[in-house]
Amino acid sequence: MGLRTMLWRVKRHPLAIYLALEGALALLMSLYGTVTTIYRVQAAGLTPLQLTLVGTALEGSIFVLQRESWISEMPSARI
Repeated sequence: MGLRTMLWRVKRHPLAIYLALEGALALLMSLYGTVTTIYRVQAAGLTPLQLTLVGTALEGSIFVLQRESWISEMPSARI
């Protein structure tokens, strides 16, 4: 398959390519979540309470660190 044929397919079916890429990304992200959870349980030996605390700390840090990007996206924000 040549470059010209590939470009023709991209131009002809952009929605199908977008859906395939989004589906692949969703699959990989769910696989990542599963693998990291299994690692935390088996290799790190975390208890259910420790898993909950690690997850809460992770989500809390994401919330705090993304605050700046949320503020900058507000229409009336002054930085």
